Amino acid sequence: MTNFKINKKTNLFHLVVSSLESSLHHPLNKRDKEVFSTHNILSREYPNEKLIYDFNKAPKLSSNKAVSISHCEKYIGLIISQNKAAIDIEKISDKALRISSKFLSQKEMKWANSNHRATLLWCAKECLYKIHQMGKLTFASDLKIQSVNKNTIEASIFDHNYSLFYEKFDQHWLVYYYD
Repeated sequence: MTNFKINKKTNLFHLVVSSLESSLHHPLNKRDKEVFSTHNILSREYPNEKLIYDFNKAPKLSSNKAVSISHCEKYIGLIISQNKAAIDIEKISDKALRISSKFLSQKEMKWANSNHRATLLWCAKECLYKIHQMGKLTFASDLKIQSVNKNTIEASIFDHNYSLFYEKFDQHWLVYYYD
């Protein structure tokens, strides 16, 4: 049984965040739980769709709808939209603050003044990376955060602008994008 934490469905996107599931028949390791949970959510919410991967190993649905998947600790998140979708979930911890100089510009470093803020910025950069889907990016210089507002983050990949959405739940940040 899928345990939804968040299930938002509009005509533009469908966002699902759920607890990672275990099989009733045998114990699963973390990776198997992620695959099992992804399959369960998709089969329940989109029974006629198949999950496939493009040449960049980015997931999409058999109907060509965009899908993005994120796993973190005990949660899985999926977002589905018509053209592009990206999602990242991160547990708030001191890790992002400790390594912030590796993924933030000097300007962005000024904003990363707490574990909460650094984790949110890391989550946003991961979401941007998933939007790009082609790798070969330098997080500190190619992925830029212009501003963090009440529920949105204005950001860019090279010179292309994006508005990312974010929310906090259960000591985790969720950042997502749809198009």
